[in-house]
Amino acid sequence: MSPTSTRLLQPVIGAAAVCHDVSELSYAASHDALTGLINRREFLARLEHAVARAHVDLAEHALCCIDLDQCVGWESVSTSYN
Repeated sequence: MSPTSTRLLQPVIGAAAVCHDVSELSYAASHDALTGLINRREFLARLEHAVARAHVDLAEHALCCIDLDQCVGWESVSTSYN
């Protein structure tokens, strides 16, 4: 037997497990830290999912987008709150 196969046949003496709560990391990766709203990547993922489900369910959805950059007075709010 090779040294590698001999090591594989030895009994396990101990084990350790490391667990991390990734829910906070997942939330931080998909939401804006300032507003708590979902970010663009999460929005697009949810939109793709909704479109796919609509095809399967033969459902209809509506999407309304507002370009805040074109809203009067938005720049002052955007600048104030970064």
